[in-house]
Amino acid sequence: MKKNEFRDLVDRRLSALAWDEEKQRRVFCALAHKEEKKVKKFSLGLVIALALIIATMAVGFATGGFGILQYAPEKAGNPAYVDMILTVGQTYDLGAFSVTVNEAAFDGMRLLTTMELYPKEGAEPVFVLPRVRAKIKGEAVETLWESGKGFYTETGFWAPYVNGKANVESYPEYGGAEIALWNIPDGDSFGNYQIADELVEWEIIFDAFKPMLPLAFTEEDEPAIDEEPWTEEQYEAHRQFLAQAYEEGKIMLDAYAEPWWYLACIPQKDGIDGGEKSQEEVWQNAVEMGIFKLEQEAVFRFETKPSPVWSIKDQPSFSLPEGFKATVEHLAVSVDWATLKLRITRADGTDAAPYYSTFDWEFALLARGAKTDVQASGFGTMEDGSLQYECQVELFGPTEQIIIVPCRAGEKAAGSDGNLHPLSYATYQRQEPITEEQKQLMITIDLK
Repeated sequence: MKKNEFRDLVDRRLSALAWDEEKQRRVFCALAHKEEKKVKKFSLGLVIALALIIATMAVGFATGGFGILQYAPEKAGNPAYVDMILTVGQTYDLGAFSVTVNEAAFDGMRLLTTMELYPKEGAEPVFVLPRVRAKIKGEAVETLWESGKGFYTETGFWAPYVNGKANVESYPEYGGAEIALWNIPDGDSFGNYQIADELVEWEIIFDAFKPMLPLAFTEEDEPAIDEEPWTEEQYEAHRQFLAQAYEEGKIMLDAYAEPWWYLACIPQKDGIDGGEKSQEEVWQNAVEMGIFKLEQEAVFRFETKPSPVWSIKDQPSFSLPEGFKATVEHLAVSVDWATLKLRITRADGTDAAPYYSTFDWEFALLARGAKTDVQASGFGTMEDGSLQYECQVELFGPTEQIIIVPCRAGEKAAGSDGNLHPLSYATYQRQEPITEEQKQLMITIDLK
C-alpha cells in the first residue's frame, strides 16, 4: 500500500528528533490559538459501491438491517451457509456516529459480519479504528481482519467524514467485514486458517479517537504507480515537511485524510524510528504523546457455534513436468470456503527456489458439484529452498470432492464467455480442466 511504501522510505535521521517535555509544551501551545474551521465531509476511502447500496437498501430494511445476503447475495444459493446466519442486532451511539452490527455467520474458519455506520451531522470528527478479538474456551485466538467493504482495520476512518483532496461524496455506510481465525506455525511465514470445532466468543470493537491538534492537509502526496516517481530528495523534503507540521502543532493528513505517513515521521517517544515500526506501534506513540485521545469505545459481543470443516490428514503429492513435484501441505474445506497450500520441490532433491522466475505453473481449485471462485492466490520462495503456492476459493454449494488442476501460466484458452484468457482464469470460468495435459495432471481428493 502507498503508506507502507512511504514508511519504508522514512528518513532514519528523523529518529534524532527526541521527545521531551519542552517540545510537548510548544506543540500544544498551538491548541490555544487554533482557528475554528468548518469540516467538510467525505466517505470512507474503501466503501461499498453505491449501486450495491441502492440495489439492496429496501431488502435490508425489510429484514431489519443490512444483512449477510445483501452483502453477499451469491450465498443465498448455499443452504448450509444460510442456516448459519445469526442476528446480532446491537447498536452503539458514540456521539460523532452510531454503528450497528446486524448479522454474522461463521463457517468454522471465517466470520462474515454486516454493519451500518451513520455519522452525525455537525459533530466534531473522531478517528475510528475497528478491531476484533476472539476466544475459544476462554483462551484468546489469533485473528486476521482479511477484507471487507466499508469497514477496514488497516487504515481506519473519520466520522463524521473529513475530506481531503479526494473529495468523495458522503452517504450512510452499509458494509461488512470478513475475519479469519489464524495461526502461524513455527517456520511458516504465511500462516494458516485455524479451524474452530468449539463455540467462539467474538468482540468487534470500534475505538473512537479525538484529535488533540488541528487538522491540516498535504498539498501533494507520493506519486501513484502510473505517475512520475519522486527522487530521494523529494522524499526527504516530504518527510521533513511532515515532521515540521508536528513542530507547528498540526496533524497533517494526506489527500484521503489518512494520518499514517505523518505518524511515522513525527518524533517517537521511545526513540525508535517510526519508519521501523508497525502501524499499531506508531498509533500507540501518537496516543502516548497526546496527539490522539481515546474518546469512546463500542464493543459488540456475540457467540458463534462450531461448523464442520474438513481438513486433509495425509499430504498427497503429484508430479509436474520439467522435474517438479507438488505436495498438498494444507487443505481445509468449509461449507463456503476452501484454502490450499502446495509445496513445490524438485524430484531430484535439488532446490526449487532458483526456478522461481521461470516456474510455469498455476493451480485452479475446483469442487465436484459446486462452483468455485478464486478470492486470493500467492506464490513465493521458502527458506528451505522450496516454492510455495497458496490460494483461497469461495464455494457456492456443498461438495464431496476437491480437484486441483495445474494450469500452464503462459497458456491461454477460451473461457465460458468465448474469449481467450489465461488458462487458470478460463479454468475457473468453465469449472473444468480444459487441456489434455490438465486432465492428465489433475488430482482429486475425496472429502470423508
